[in-house]
Amino acid sequence: MMNVELLDTRSPDAAKANALRTHPDPSFPHREAGVDWSPAGRAGTARPERQHHLDALRSILMVLGVFLHASYIYAGDAPWLVKDADTSRVLSWVNAFIHFFRIPCFFILSGFFAQMLLEKQGQGGFLKSRLSRLGLPLLSTAVLFNSVQSYLLHSAGSGSHDMGAHGMAGYFGSMAYGAFWTGGEWIGHLWFLVNVFLYSAVAVGLLALRKKWGPVIGKGFAHARLRHPASSRFLFERGGFMLLLPLGHFALFALAAFMPFLYRIWGGITGYSLLHFLGYYLAGLALFVSARLREEFHRVRPWQILSVPAAYALGQYLDSRTGARWAGAAVFYLNSYLVWSTCAMVFAAFRFLLNRRYRVFAYLSEASYSIYLFHHVCVVALGLYMTGKDWDVHLEFGLIVSVSLAFSLAVHHYLVLRVRALRLLFMGK
Repeated sequence: MMNVELLDTRSPDAAKANALRTHPDPSFPHREAGVDWSPAGRAGTARPERQHHLDALRSILMVLGVFLHASYIYAGDAPWLVKDADTSRVLSWVNAFIHFFRIPCFFILSGFFAQMLLEKQGQGGFLKSRLSRLGLPLLSTAVLFNSVQSYLLHSAGSGSHDMGAHGMAGYFGSMAYGAFWTGGEWIGHLWFLVNVFLYSAVAVGLLALRKKWGPVIGKGFAHARLRHPASSRFLFERGGFMLLLPLGHFALFALAAFMPFLYRIWGGITGYSLLHFLGYYLAGLALFVSARLREEFHRVRPWQILSVPAAYALGQYLDSRTGARWAGAAVFYLNSYLVWSTCAMVFAAFRFLLNRRYRVFAYLSEASYSIYLFHHVCVVALGLYMTGKDWDVHLEFGLIVSVSLAFSLAVHHYLVLRVRALRLLFMGK
């Protein structure tokens, strides 16, 4: 007969004893919130199984980038490098919709895969691979593609139509081209790589902190869960942590009010944007480390679905009906919550629909880097060519997207994959 010892669950010691019975693993309580903070876990976390839906998501997000940049040309008041006098309300909606969630999702993915590589390669190997995988394509694309893009824009802006070698050579020897480098214009659409490169150092630093302070953090989580079991269940088992995610951006918004230098721009990058997108990158790191958070992030509950239209309606009401300072803060929080919620729904939808290997997505995922690097100059060149054409804007948009995608994939398939030097320059491997 099993000997059952009855414990007074009202006692804190009894509650702890019950928790330890539920978690006989001696590494508990270092495993709270789904993170293994134990000494054994500090050396590396178990890698999750292949997440095929993340490959599909990465490829679709990259293709959407071509749609996004082409739509800027016809998207009404949205500023961009090339603007057509003819605009489209539909393309303005397309632009706003893609812009709302695409980059945050990309940074979450970047953080997830960065942590995966960090666990696999170690700190030194990770930084070395980031230098080649990010640094080489960044500089190669800036020199070979963004320079040409700058020349095309300069020629269009100055009214010069000399597209011969003499005209391009003259531009590359001009002060305008010097300003292209000193003013940071060379970064252009490559700002994402700059951010991720800087975030890589953050990821390494966090791993070092986790190795040193992991047990202390784990005990803190365990203590908080034992003291506040209902709150812990809501946060980590009912999706409540989604309500906390916007608070990081809210704190940054408040900090920037006292530190205006964060808004200074160089190459399209500001200190504020670096810190803003860092939040999504950190979320990606956490999603790899924590199986529980990863599962919760991919599980969208009814209350979360209902909260999205409610948050949007409330934000619209506060934004239009009152000018109080607290209302502006509330609108900022609600907008941030909408972005986080949309990202979670996108991840959940892709896992539900595409969580198995598809050859097309596997190929596009491999080609996504080339699409990112090469499409932009093509969109700009075609946009300049289409400007002033008396064609339907939606036809022009479709042609720009199709040709830019075809150009990027052709360069990737026939040149980058087959020429070792180009593979090193544009893939870093």
